[in-house]
Formats: sequence, structure tokens, C-alpha cells
Amino acid sequence: MNKVLRHIRFADIPPQPWRNGGGETREVAVFQDPALHPDFLWRVSLATVQQAGPFSFFEGVDRSIAVLKGAGMTLAATEAATLLTMASGSFCFPGELAITASLTEGATTDLNIMTRRAFFRHHLRSIAGDTTLAVEADASVLVVRDATAVKVGSTTFEVTALDCITGLKRGDVVQVKGHAFLANIWRL
Repeated sequence: MNKVLRHIRFADIPPQPWRNGGGETREVAVFQDPALHPDFLWRVSLATVQQAGPFSFFEGVDRSIAVLKGAGMTLAATEAATLLTMASGSFCFPGELAITASLTEGATTDLNIMTRRAFFRHHLRSIAGDTTLAVEADASVLVVRDATAVKVGSTTFEVTALDCITGLKRGDVVQVKGHAFLANIWRL
């Protein structure tokens, strides 16, 4: 897994259209091992949902999503619907669950974490205020919602909304001033 500490600016991540045409994705970090699976084993991305429609089907994948920008959306499954906003935190669901999104008011940008459940598990942690924490996962990615500075060890990053810090490793001490999400990923 990639362990080189890196600051990725949102504007520098090339957008890719969704399979269903309802939005675009910007891939922040991905781990692949073709000997284990032909596609990703875990993936962290930023998605802009531009219109209502179904989520893509990902068999054997656990997903988490959190709204980073916009008024939010309602995620509807067969039995229930969940309103997801910047204030609501994250929502976890299996990738094979049929989910349809409807936008609250205009486009929404969200953070997506996907892990193949046979190989990895993940947890999405919200960080707010002036916070210091130690990374405890095998791999972690920090995604900024609205922060002014992120410090990892002795390295300080001047960040803006939707910027990401990749390559965090177990034991790294991270300081955040503002609001961010830490995507933690563990190998099974």
C-alpha cells in the first residue's frame, strides 16, 4: 500500500464520468492487487452527484459516504430512506444494495470509501475543531471539508476545501484545525 505522504489538491484530480452518467468521480487513492481481485481492493474518491438516479452496483464491497459540499441528498433503499447532509455524518451500506439518490437542492459533493469485504474493512471518522490524533489503521486518507491547516508529524500542509492527504501510516500523529474526515482502512 502506498505510504508516501502526499497533499492532493481537489482541482488537480481529474474527474471521470460515472458509469450511469449521473455525476463524476475523482479518485483520491486506490489499492489494487490483481492476484487477489481484478478490480480495486479499496478505493477513496470524491463524487459530485449532479442528478437523481441509482448508485452503481458493487458486489462484495462495503461502502461509506459523507456529504462534503451542497445541501445533501436522500438515499432510498427498498425498506428505508436516509437523508444525508453535511450535518448528518456518514452512511454505511453494502455495495450490492439497490440505492437511488435524490438531491435536496442542486449538486452535492461527497466522500466515498469502498472496501472489498473479503480483504479489507474501513471506518470513516469525522474530525472537527482543533484535534490531534494518532493513525491506527493500515492505511488512512484525510479529506478536508473546511480546514485551514493539517499537520502530520513535523510537516504542515496549507489546505483548502476538498483537499486530501494520502499516505498516512499507522503511528502518524495528525493535527487538524477545522473539519475533515479520516478514512481508516484495515487489512483482514
